[in-house]
Amino acid sequence: MQAPVQRQCSHVSTCELFPKFGLRGSLRVWQVFYCLGNFEGCARYRLSCEGRAVPASLLPNGRELNIDALVGKP
Repeated sequence: MQAPVQRQCSHVSTCELFPKFGLRGSLRVWQVFYCLGNFEGCARYRLSCEGRAVPASLLPNGRELNIDALVGKP
């Protein structure tokens, strides 16, 4: 029996949040759930596919995030 093929979002190399999620282990769940799984459900992915600007603070679930708090800036 073969292992299932893991799907990955085609936008991980250009997504501003993808590398920032890796900065904190607790945020890795976002990568696993959206970037490496349900990327069609990602608000960032959908905006990008529509050719619209993707705010840096937009989370995959459509909520806004304080980016400075994520990366530990004062």
